[in-house]
Amino acid sequence: MYRGLTQLALDDVRGARLWIAYAKAMWDSDRFLLDARDAGRLISAWEALGHEPGEWGAGEVARLAPGR
Repeated sequence: MYRGLTQLALDDVRGARLWIAYAKAMWDSDRFLLDARDAGRLISAWEALGHEPGEWGAGEVARLAPGR
């Protein structure tokens, strides 16, 4: 997640997309993975990349990295 947040802060949206999507997918599968502060950071980044909070990260990971 922090790698994606850093890339987003550096305006590297393309680089941030996969890392934020991967972190979102992990968090979607286990909501206890992040504390409230980090979950807020993740959701903010997710929205900044044009997604709705309820969208699943796994779908975005599959789209961005089909061979993964």
